[in-house]
Amino acid sequence: MAVVDVLPEGCIANVVSLTSPQDACRLAVVGSTFKSAAESDAVWERFLPSHYKDIITRAVDFPNHTPSSSFASKKQLYLWLSDHHLLIDQGTKSFSLEKSSGRICYMLAARNLTIVWGDTPSYWRWISIPESRFSEVAELINVCWLEIRGKINTSMLSPNTTYAAFFVFKSTAGAYGFEYHPAEVAVGVSGSESETQSVYLDPEGGQRLQNQIVPRNPVFRRGFSIGSRWRQRTTSVLNGESCDRKYPKVRGDGWMEIEMGEYFNKGGGGEDRELEMSVMEVARGDWKSGLIVQGIEIRPKVVDKLIQQCSRDEQFVAVIRWLFPFLGLLPSTGKKMWRSFQDPLPFPSYKYRSSFHPYAISESHSKITYREPKAKPRFSFQYIYTHKHTYRERERMAAVDVLPEGCIANVASLTSPRDACRLAVVGSTFKSAAESDAVWERFLPSQYKDIITRAVDFPNLTRSSSSSSSFASKKQLYLWLSDHPLLIDQGTKSFSLEKSSGRICYMLAARNLTIVWGDTPSYWRWISIPESRFSEVAELINVCWLEIRGKINTSMLSPNTTYAAFFVFKSTAGAYGFEYQPTEVAVGVSGSESETQSVYLDPERGQRLQYQIVPRNPVFRRGLSLGNRWRQRTTSVLNGESCDRKYPKVRGDGWMEMEMGEYFNEGGGGEDKELEMSVMEVARGDWKSGLIVQGIEIRPKVVDK
Repeated sequence: MAVVDVLPEGCIANVVSLTSPQDACRLAVVGSTFKSAAESDAVWERFLPSHYKDIITRAVDFPNHTPSSSFASKKQLYLWLSDHHLLIDQGTKSFSLEKSSGRICYMLAARNLTIVWGDTPSYWRWISIPESRFSEVAELINVCWLEIRGKINTSMLSPNTTYAAFFVFKSTAGAYGFEYHPAEVAVGVSGSESETQSVYLDPEGGQRLQNQIVPRNPVFRRGFSIGSRWRQRTTSVLNGESCDRKYPKVRGDGWMEIEMGEYFNKGGGGEDRELEMSVMEVARGDWKSGLIVQGIEIRPKVVDKLIQQCSRDEQFVAVIRWLFPFLGLLPSTGKKMWRSFQDPLPFPSYKYRSSFHPYAISESHSKITYREPKAKPRFSFQYIYTHKHTYRERERMAAVDVLPEGCIANVASLTSPRDACRLAVVGSTFKSAAESDAVWERFLPSQYKDIITRAVDFPNLTRSSSSSSSFASKKQLYLWLSDHPLLIDQGTKSFSLEKSSGRICYMLAARNLTIVWGDTPSYWRWISIPESRFSEVAELINVCWLEIRGKINTSMLSPNTTYAAFFVFKSTAGAYGFEYQPTEVAVGVSGSESETQSVYLDPERGQRLQYQIVPRNPVFRRGLSLGNRWRQRTTSVLNGESCDRKYPKVRGDGWMEMEMGEYFNEGGGGEDKELEMSVMEVARGDWKSGLIVQGIEIRPKVVDK
């Protein structure tokens, strides 16, 4: 390794810059010399787009608006552009980088699209919602001619890259007109013929096919109403004709997306073309409503993960081959040679064999093998388990086959679901035992059969049938309950299992909570939105007394488990009253004193503190309007007094959650207590509005990993 120190750092940096950002991070852990070279500005400047400075000057919300002074290094700038969508061109586009490759991604906002009748209020309206990255989105009121088009110049995209365009949208609770008639989407160069394809914009259509949700009575009515038109319903959902149809998928930010098509951007040679994308449904003339359009996203096409990994690993192997002679590891003959490394290796924990190149590199127990293949290279990849058992180890493993399967199953059932899955890969005997119903019956809650009988939407559920008839095995039932919140008790609760441990999780719907003034329409209203797992959520219109309480019996929870309660909600675009006044939350047994804590329900306040977004002019006005009240603004955001305050976090389903407190459920011994959770803001009497409450979730507390 000392030979590497002789090489100029610029030489190593030049080689690293010819790989990818992901490989540069891998090489940074080889040693100190590699780390210094792989993290240099010279390397990461090559990974950034050539026109990134021009893009930053067009930004709306870039930190300090100066690319050189905002970040300590080019790597930090690269990672920021990979994790944040930079709004540019007056907020009509967003720009970001694909983290592993550095390729350019864009999203065209709805305001940057051509929407037929888009400026007619009776057909479309422009609204602001907190879930969107743009200031405005387009909501479809009612049209019979749906036509949306977007354009982008191919010179703005990365060269030699296959791009895919995605239509990003949401559906309201009352959406109609998209269930049974497809929309036509197309991607192609303007002026040339584009290949169109049919897609379905109904977000529930794909789920109905996947889960085979069909009417209990297979005899269909003659017709049903869609808008003001009547159509004959077909049986394509049942007979499998629709299996290849394309339906929207849920994104990580809670929106839906449908792939519109692909385009290979060759780039270079002065190529300057206009790429056009379209979404149309004009053939049938049915009336449609309930679509919320955020925009069209253009990002690099994700190819098969194996091919993608192969390409990256082959490039990485080529770089290591170039460096091996300097490391003193290149053998003069074709014999096998081992060299131990004390530093962490950039290779995966399995042995990787590639036959693209005349050399193969593998890793086993912190050692590297460098060898020449005997045969001619072929296009193949293989993952091989490399642990070499000693004679005594093989003898002990052979003795396992003598043990009764029931004995192994009994031992496996005393572990956890995660450990049982690990044991299943040891061998055929362990696999058979670890996947048996006897093991997974122990992981399911003792009252799971009673819970299933109270379900609203359990698969193939009939009151006369047993729960075991719905699934092939208890393991399959366990995994289903881990991945799908089961609605029970007339849809007022949801039940699920924490996958790694099997502990019970509940969410109490807003209808199952006690909300002061909740039945007064001038203060609260009950609405349905597609993002909620429950049929109804509570929307706060305007109150000065906010009080929400929920209760659950501790016998319903898993024993010997620390639980945490979370208030699950969203904020509307016009929410107010939560920015500067804390809310009191508490969790405790009914009848006993509970410890309260102050939290902030404003979802943007915590982000402002995290990124230290403060007014450009530090001189504050004397007051600011908050509802109908005036308050003096303090400087707590600037002087750091609020650093320890608690703020909401974004969940995987797109909702916000705020931790309310913890409770250790001892269980056993006939313990039967009432756990009470509360959210209150009554002290100051300020008027508040814009909260959408889904419920309160009680789940096992996640400790530090």
